[in-house]
Amino acid sequence: MPKFMIDANLPHRFSFWNNADYEPVPNDEWGDDKVWAYAAEHKLTVITKDVDYEVLVANGTPPKVVRLCVGNMKRRDLWILLSNVWPEVVNAVEQPGIRLVRVYRTHLESF
Repeated sequence: MPKFMIDANLPHRFSFWNNADYEPVPNDEWGDDKVWAYAAEHKLTVITKDVDYEVLVANGTPPKVVRLCVGNMKRRDLWILLSNVWPEVVNAVEQPGIRLVRVYRTHLESF
């Protein structure tokens, strides 16, 4: 099972993220580079809405990224969407060679 870091701009108290395999960014003031370095050092997959992480993942170095491409959503709607697709997201992250998983309202893309 991969371990994840939840970016500061996301709710980190969803029930399916409420266990030792998920942690929020330790400091909300950290920039992308600091978050990236921390996630790489601790072997965490970053969960984010921030497109800047796609540039970082293109470098080919760890960590992996789950990018939520869902725009602004009410917290409850986001929870419903993610609770339905999260097992599929985790499965995609576990696949060899997959570095980026994009979550859309209607589908997933893995690269």
